[in-house]
Amino acid sequence: MKLCLPTPLHRLDRAFPNHDVWIKRDDLTGFALGGNKTRKAAKLLEDAEGSDVLLTVGDTQSNHARVIAACAAQKGIECELFLTGPNPGRATSNLLLDRLAGASVRFVDDPDQREAAMNQRASELRIAGKKPYAIPLGGSNAIGASAFVEAAKEIDATDPATVVLASSSGGTYAGLMKGFEGAPIKLIGIRVDRDPDPEKRICEIVEGFDPSDVNLNSDFVGEDYAVPTREGMAAIRLLWQKEGVLLDPVYTGKAMAGLISLLERGELSGRIIFWHTGGTPSIFRYSATDLGVDDL
Repeated sequence: MKLCLPTPLHRLDRAFPNHDVWIKRDDLTGFALGGNKTRKAAKLLEDAEGSDVLLTVGDTQSNHARVIAACAAQKGIECELFLTGPNPGRATSNLLLDRLAGASVRFVDDPDQREAAMNQRASELRIAGKKPYAIPLGGSNAIGASAFVEAAKEIDATDPATVVLASSSGGTYAGLMKGFEGAPIKLIGIRVDRDPDPEKRICEIVEGFDPSDVNLNSDFVGEDYAVPTREGMAAIRLLWQKEGVLLDPVYTGKAMAGLISLLERGELSGRIIFWHTGGTPSIFRYSATDLGVDDL
């Protein structure tokens, strides 16, 4: 797979005329509709060389699953996805793209059982003589996170800044934390789910850090993962109307809402970089009513 790196970095002059806010456009990585998961996938595919089946887990509308499905299709190998169920009955947005890429999908009712189901299937495939490669949630292990250790080099770390990004499975945050180690860069992860012990999980991905080193903000999750928030939708409208940049209700909309709130509260100043982690296809799973927009 080929990525268009480094991704653009530009100011958001119209959305934030009175602040020094920039955006890192990882929605434009150039493969499978972009996003942070493409950087991780490139590293994971290097490690998966020689495999003939890619397996991974995620939510029904997982951006990561979409990228892995596209990777498998490009390589001409099989892909099996283990997604949170029940079966929605109709493939839309990312799930539609999974199927378009030829991936097989197994729905698992309990998200805590997805990895167990994937690992059991990997064992069955090995017994059958296949060479499966199992990828964890979000591609968030040391291999996947190493992509963001490298991505941090695309930012001038000699100039103090605050980097704000959406954080869920933790691999992107972990890699950037390692990549910016020792630099005058403050990293803020805006959480988009309520999974327990995210700081501990991040420190298990990269070595040399303590949970107290991890700076996560849980104020903008809302009702739950993938449930749009009023503030998130306002942030999506702001960026789309002022900059022509599309965010999504699951990750980047909530993260941008966090950035806006922290600015308004005077908790952010100086150069601020919003790391756009992609995920825009997921907006098309929602109705106008879901997104607080008047329908036709």
